[in-house]
Amino acid sequence: MNISFILTASSGATLLLAIAAFWAIWQNRSIQIRNRKERILKDIVDWLISIRTVDVSIPIPITDKEITEQERKRIETNVLFRYFLPTLTSEYIRAMVRTTFKKELESDVDNIIESLNAYVYIRSVCSGAKDVKDAFGGTAIAMVEEVSKQILEGKKTKDQLLDEYDTLLIKCTTILLVKVGNIIARL
Repeated sequence: MNISFILTASSGATLLLAIAAFWAIWQNRSIQIRNRKERILKDIVDWLISIRTVDVSIPIPITDKEITEQERKRIETNVLFRYFLPTLTSEYIRAMVRTTFKKELESDVDNIIESLNAYVYIRSVCSGAKDVKDAFGGTAIAMVEEVSKQILEGKKTKDQLLDEYDTLLIKCTTILLVKVGNIIARL
């Protein structure tokens, strides 16, 4: 055998090995990207379910004694806290959608966050919470001011606003669930 044939064969084998390594790395990266998208979509669905299934009933203990105002406030605060849990997850979801799905889901997530913030705020006001504006920051401030203006001007009652934002929240979550389902079907 001549030396040039051996060098050519070893160069060809090295090239094939490099191509196989590149292919394996590319496949692994594709799998990681898909798994990340699936995890984010699962987080979005869990977030939407937590919004849709939050229990808003106020459990009034059945006793012979009358409930004190302090006890009533504590119970209402617990109910509002149940709303704040999905709200706390909202910024994580917003960031993940912006980095992974960009314009595909971004406006829908923003609509849900705005509706959820408005609903939580109106619920807080209805339960008599004071200084509840301090709990909201960033873009939610504009929404809080708009809802406050509507309540103060008497254009709509608190119950009408609650119904309006509850309906909007259900509509927006349904739209986003359908879009997430379509993305999952394409993966």
